[in-house]
Amino acid sequence: MSSNSSYIVHPSIFFKRGLVYAGISDKMENINTTSTNYSRFRSHYGTSPGVCAICWNQIHNVLPTNMLYSHLLWALMFLKVYATEAVLSSKCGVDEKTYRSKVWIIVKAMESIKGCVVSDSLGFILLYFISSECLLVRSSINRSN
Repeated sequence: MSSNSSYIVHPSIFFKRGLVYAGISDKMENINTTSTNYSRFRSHYGTSPGVCAICWNQIHNVLPTNMLYSHLLWALMFLKVYATEAVLSSKCGVDEKTYRSKVWIIVKAMESIKGCVVSDSLGFILLYFISSECLLVRSSINRSN
């Protein structure tokens, strides 16, 4: 990842908003950057805040203007956490219909970057799309090779 100015939405914003959706805090300003909170973020979204920012940079131009960066978090949570729409939509503070429509717009936009390898400091995430199912595959690699 290059300089902070290359992000449309900075990873710290994804981090804080993501932990609010995860129920770690009720306000973004109360979120502390700790290794525990970082692990919690990865547990809910399957990736790092930095990869979220890179992914948003890749897809935001193909989205309708009413789509927000937070909808990417909704979609990643949908793909990572196996829960009902009722549960996930309530975590995000919206009704099921709104949640479903935003998530699927994002998932389809992510399909447009299929096969894209997005790196972070711990390894990489490879986005695969098989028909209408999305698989997020995380793998560690030895970067010295």
